[in-house]
Amino acid sequence: KFKFKDERGDGLPMPMPQFMDLSAVKENEVIFAEDVEKAVSTNLYTPIERVDDCRKHNVPLKRGILLSGPYGTGKTLVAYTTAAKCLRSGWTFLYVEHADELAEMIKFAHQYQPAVIFCEDIDRVMAGERSVSIDDILNIIDGIESKNTELMVILTTNFVDKINKAML
Repeated sequence: KFKFKDERGDGLPMPMPQFMDLSAVKENEVIFAEDVEKAVSTNLYTPIERVDDCRKHNVPLKRGILLSGPYGTGKTLVAYTTAAKCLRSGWTFLYVEHADELAEMIKFAHQYQPAVIFCEDIDRVMAGERSVSIDDILNIIDGIESKNTELMVILTTNFVDKINKAML
C-alpha cells in the first residue's frame, strides 16, 4: 500500500510503503458462481501464475478488470488472494486505498512490472459526465505510456451504473 497524498489531498514528498499481511489469506474461501469463478481464474489468476506461458504465446499481460457487486460479495477477498498469488509468482501487488490516487499508483507501477494495481470504489472518481480528470485516468490506464506493459489494473465498485461509460 502507498499513500501519495495527505489527508488534505496534497502530494506527499516521499510516499512510504505499508506492507500487507497476507498470512491469514485462505484462497479456498473465495466462493463464486461457476461462471464468475471461471472468469476470475482465466482473466486474473492464470496470467499471474503462468506468466511465462503468456509471454511465450504472446498473450497480453496488460489488462483491466472490473469487479462489481454489492457489499460482501468477495471483491476485497479477491484482492488478498491476488496479492498472495502475486507474491508467489514474482509479481508486484500494489493496493490503492483511495481511488483519487489511482493515477499516481499506475505511474509508480511502471517501475515494478509485472504488477497488479488494485483499487476499490472506482465509482468515486469515474462517475458522472466525462471530464478532464476522467480523461486523465483513462489515458494513464490505456494511453501511449501503458501500451505493451505488464500491468493489470483491477477496480471494484458497488455501483457499476454510476461509472462513466468511457471507463466501462
